[in-house]
Amino acid sequence: QILLTPIISGMVLLVFFGFLLLCTSRALQFKQAFDVSDILPHDSYLIDYLDATYLYSERNLFVMAMYFRDLDFSDPKVPQEMRRIMHSVEQLPQVGNAVENCWLDAFESFSEVDPEISILPFKYRLEAFLSITTFSRLYGGDIVLNEEGELVACRCGIPMKYVDGDSVKSQILALEASTKLTEEDPINQDVDRLKFFLWDNVFNFWEFFRAVESELVSTTMVGVITVSLISLLFIAHWTAVFFVTPMVCMLYVELLGVMQMAGLSINSITYVCIVMSIGLMIDYVMHIVICYYESTKWTRKERVQETMETMGVSIMVGGLTTLLGILLMSVASSEIFMTLFISFLSLVLLGLLHGLVLLPVILSIIGPTDHLVHYIEGTNEEKEQRTTQRTRANTEMSSIRTLPTGLTASFSVVSRTSRLPSLEEVNV
Repeated sequence: QILLTPIISGMVLLVFFGFLLLCTSRALQFKQAFDVSDILPHDSYLIDYLDATYLYSERNLFVMAMYFRDLDFSDPKVPQEMRRIMHSVEQLPQVGNAVENCWLDAFESFSEVDPEISILPFKYRLEAFLSITTFSRLYGGDIVLNEEGELVACRCGIPMKYVDGDSVKSQILALEASTKLTEEDPINQDVDRLKFFLWDNVFNFWEFFRAVESELVSTTMVGVITVSLISLLFIAHWTAVFFVTPMVCMLYVELLGVMQMAGLSINSITYVCIVMSIGLMIDYVMHIVICYYESTKWTRKERVQETMETMGVSIMVGGLTTLLGILLMSVASSEIFMTLFISFLSLVLLGLLHGLVLLPVILSIIGPTDHLVHYIEGTNEEKEQRTTQRTRANTEMSSIRTLPTGLTASFSVVSRTSRLPSLEEVNV
């Protein structure tokens, strides 16, 4: 009853509207970021090691490999073609340095040292090269031979010196540059599969960073559309979608804003939480709307009060038990669990506030007054009878509003007793 008073209702609408504006501005600042320390416990020695590496070491964080396959490596033109490709890779802005420790350099130097070896066919020169323990240990993992001892594939590593490990944008640009070079190189034209390509395991993460924004948008759109269709199909009143859809969109934007204000960023962990949020937040809205439409009360406020006294209590208990379930994650030492805790805490609190505070206020102001029971219960005659009763009740209420103040009480007596009031009753 306090919530539905005009002053409190107005304050609720203003506060939530201001909070929505704040969260919208914050959601627009929600950026991608990934730190390796996020997947480690707070007291892990690896965090100190990584910090020291960034500060004091010139070791390159990312080293990609150039892979070559489906080539006749015994052809003298193939090494020249490999050199040309290496030079192209060296010109990438993210590389900017020469290829180091490539097996091809050591192999050619080895072949030139001994004249007897230099005249041997390529297959036997490579066999002699790998027979040396030092070369075998250094480059044995970069060379693939078939059963006949012929070279079928190889690779050369090259560090990406100018890729910022703390910048997702820099990593995405490195992936796009590597992909473009691979696709446009002449050696890969008109072939069934690539003869040359650049690859590193970290490309899996970079590909995720590149696709996550578009995937998040498309997933959100599909989720909102699905929720809207479900509300149309399972709530027996078409106006329900005008309460469910805007409320879910509002919750989604506010969740993004709260996560950004909490210091989180878009990564694989928060992505999962955000995708699940639509399906979890809809419960706090859908149950209230359904209960409101199923109410048999006549006025909006009575319906809202009945909804809050029945379904509202259940939603409150469900939200509190969920909070208790995630409370233990708040003391976890891993950043992953802390991220999950902040995400679900924000989700539950926003769902409770919108489902038990904002939505009841909106329904008490603009909620439909048609009875859902008219559409789903009784025969046609019973439905017509209910409609007639409702019309008669509305007429009586309108008549009361038009009567003078002193006659309002006597009209209620007439409606109860179906007789004309006496002069004493009129005076009273």
